Amino acid sequence: FSALHRIDSDELFHHISGGEVEMLCLHADGRGEIVSAGQPDAQDSEPVILVPGGTWQGMLLAETATEDYALFSVSVTPAFEWTHFDLASRTALISQYPDWEELILKLTRV
Repeated sequence: FSALHRIDSDELFHHISGGEVEMLCLHADGRGEIVSAGQPDAQDSEPVILVPGGTWQGMLLAETATEDYALFSVSVTPAFEWTHFDLASRTALISQYPDWEELILKLTRV
């Protein structure tokens, strides 16, 4: 899985190959959503996901994935810098987004 994290810049994820994924996006205004991404011909998923800067996001293979991997490329603008990268704290996110606890647990390490 891709652990929940956020950066200051917008991220554009491009599904290259493999199975469909589910991305959890936790927005600064308190909203949360799951976005599906997969091959361009996959039902109910998009081949490209735009994640606005400042959004917590993490992803894992969908339970319905037909492959056991997913390959993405990511475009970031303005350019990615490690000093603007935050890895999520499980406890802090659960207190801020309690409705998403189950997925937060799956998408964090500590």
